[in-house]
Amino acid sequence: MSTVVALREPDPETRVALVPEVVAQLARHGLSVTIQSGAGTLALHTDDDFAAAGATVATGGDLARALATTQVLVHVRPLDPERIAALPPGMITLGLTGGVDPVIVEALNAGSITALSFERLPRTSRAQVMDVLSSQAFVAGYRAVLEAAIRLPRFFPLAMTAAGTVPPAKVIVLGVGVAGLQAIATARRLGAKVAANDIRPDSAEEVRSVGAEFIDVGIAPQPGPGRGTPATWMPAPRTPNRTSWPTTSWTPTS
Repeated sequence: MSTVVALREPDPETRVALVPEVVAQLARHGLSVTIQSGAGTLALHTDDDFAAAGATVATGGDLARALATTQVLVHVRPLDPERIAALPPGMITLGLTGGVDPVIVEALNAGSITALSFERLPRTSRAQVMDVLSSQAFVAGYRAVLEAAIRLPRFFPLAMTAAGTVPPAKVIVLGVGVAGLQAIATARRLGAKVAANDIRPDSAEEVRSVGAEFIDVGIAPQPGPGRGTPATWMPAPRTPNRTSWPTTSWTPTS
């Protein structure tokens, strides 16, 4: 029987590579799943939840034995060379790999490890359910605005009180991809007045479609030091009255 193992992620990561719903699906397909005890705690999934879904919750020697015989290791954070060196030869890993690090590549080759990188999947409609870049960017845009709202020493929405009127916060979002559009939507739901800017001229319609103002700096972006798009240099828009600046950008590392 094929075995899938998910380990507890290193601090400060709170995500987990498998959730009980997915464990149940794997079990129905005849796969044996082993979860390190406490792997899902920070993601609000208890060991009992995983056990009820059909996983074996292990620690210590039991976990080491499962890891030594498993065919597949699933993970969230890129594996470091030390963890890769401890894996049995021929293992397959599924998760995020980050940029192409020669040290990591050398460690994978030395152990005959096959690393399948979710962030390098083609972003097609067929692979949409595995598009970790879009799903995590969606979360990042939402969380960025919540963090800004918590830290901003004033209200986001218009507030009309007996003591007077408090105008809404003015928010600018730099970068209008998946994260940026979600940031705009979240800021507007909180009652802020939102404007946005992006290097792509066609993003203006996307910004307006979600109810924000598009800032056109009037200068064509110039290629930056990165390898092609979307890495570019361009002047920041002059918006001295804005109170919050969530920014989003995808910068290729290789």
